[in-house]
Amino acid sequence: MNKFNCLILAILVASCSSEKKSGDSEAVPFNFSYTIDTLMVDSGDSFLFLQQNLASSDLSPDGKYLLNFNAKTIEMEIVDLDELKLSEVVPLEQEGPNGIGTTPYFGDYKALSKDEFMFAAQNRVIKLDLPTNTATYYSFKREDLDAEALAPNETLKSRGLLCADGAIFYCWYGLDEKPFDNEGLVKIDLVSSEVNVIPIPQLEKLEQFAIEIEMNDETKMAGKFGESVELLELEDRIVILPSAINELWVLDKSTLEITVKSYESNLISNSKKGNYPRKVDSRQAMQEAMKERSKEVSFFSLMHDPKRDMIWRISAEFDHMKEETVVKNYFFTFFDMDLNQLGEFQLEDWEMTGMPFIKDGDYYQFINIEDEMAFIRLQPTFD
Repeated sequence: MNKFNCLILAILVASCSSEKKSGDSEAVPFNFSYTIDTLMVDSGDSFLFLQQNLASSDLSPDGKYLLNFNAKTIEMEIVDLDELKLSEVVPLEQEGPNGIGTTPYFGDYKALSKDEFMFAAQNRVIKLDLPTNTATYYSFKREDLDAEALAPNETLKSRGLLCADGAIFYCWYGLDEKPFDNEGLVKIDLVSSEVNVIPIPQLEKLEQFAIEIEMNDETKMAGKFGESVELLELEDRIVILPSAINELWVLDKSTLEITVKSYESNLISNSKKGNYPRKVDSRQAMQEAMKERSKEVSFFSLMHDPKRDMIWRISAEFDHMKEETVVKNYFFTFFDMDLNQLGEFQLEDWEMTGMPFIKDGDYYQFINIEDEMAFIRLQPTFD
């Protein structure tokens, strides 16, 4: 393949003055401007795994490397983001004493460094030392944990958040009789197997926005499409981002108490309205309901900017229909480290194409260009 490094599409300079208030604080006026370019990654003769839009990848803590798990070839692709090239490909084992399993789809991915990577699998966490290709396993099956930690009808989920220290896993739990719902988080010490159950009653706020499906055909298939909830580790806190309402739920790591931070936006709605069917009985009805729900506001992608000690959040809301496609407006909201809202900004002619992250104070967003890995880079200026 003919691969190359280049900067293209140096476009768009925008500025904005804003002064916003949240439910907890008064925002500070600031000016925001940015430029955009596109960065291509040189992968040599390799075909990088792009089918999941980098959903199975993570940034190293120093921001220099992207570790991308290839679920097709069972390899770890290590991309040097400073040099914009594929650094190395590490083959992984599926079976044996260092195997990751034969069903390589996981609930969370965490790069502890360029050389260490963690997977959250069903009832266990796998830590891989990539240079030696050796694995350490941490089990959290019910029989491995405190028998009184969970009720008999409560179940651990595989999805959650692996912490940067590699020792703690926050996973979701729910009731057997409500398989599509979560009741809260379970904090698991992977070394000692100590367990803390953290009910999160705020999750009930999202129930009104879920779409339930029960097929009226011979399959009688039933399911539920709820709102997403994102987790971000932030020093001594876990920040919980619900996608349907303009709030952040802040979990104190030491006390395990939840604080709710509510905000008011001048640019977007502060909550979904729920103007779509909540119960459907056919695939077509489900697709129509999902399309209508996608037109309503959504909050997602909470990111820490260590260069500025600032938090970025992306949100989106319906703008117009282009034939059968929902076209949205996208917004940045900025918070300080106490999660006070600083300001918000609407992006012009923007699309979300893949995993976003902050590197060296710049915003990166993955984009697939003719099956090549590339990133849209937004370089901001804050006053």
